[in-house]
Amino acid sequence: MRLWTFQSITSIQELEQNGILTARWDRYRDHDKWKSAYHWISEQMEQRGIPCEGNAPIWAWHSCGKLGQAPTLSTARNLLSDLELEAGVKTIELECPDHLALLSNYGPWNDILDQHTMAKDGPPTISSATIEALFSINPLSLEPYESIQATLPYIKTAWVVEVRELSLRPGDFSYEAGEFV
Repeated sequence: MRLWTFQSITSIQELEQNGILTARWDRYRDHDKWKSAYHWISEQMEQRGIPCEGNAPIWAWHSCGKLGQAPTLSTARNLLSDLELEAGVKTIELECPDHLALLSNYGPWNDILDQHTMAKDGPPTISSATIEALFSINPLSLEPYESIQATLPYIKTAWVVEVRELSLRPGDFSYEAGEFV
């Protein structure tokens, strides 16, 4: 399955050095409400036979606005802070085994993030309708504003097709060719 993920320079170096990239839970503060949502999606992965082996999920994109369309700098700017972008973020294009990717709709995922952020006494109960909306994927009928995301338990160097720089010039929403060492 073709996917794209935004990763920091440090994460890319880890992937190059170790041949595998995993996401560690210690990157998140314990009081971070998003951490609770990430645990929830990790549990969903486990229930669907995708073992995370104690690691946080790695986020990627399957389709942005159209089947198989890669994310853009505009996508990255909506998700990452200027500080993160200025520190260095690259796009990794990868071809991963289908059985290791949990696909979900990005819009309903934001609803789940909101529910976790607003929760006062522990994680919220997610309704079956929200779960159905999250995992009811129809890539052939994506609207221009819809996206399909993926969560992975890890990334291996063998899956990497290309690593690209994100161009940060104002008004430039293209990629500059990069090289994976």
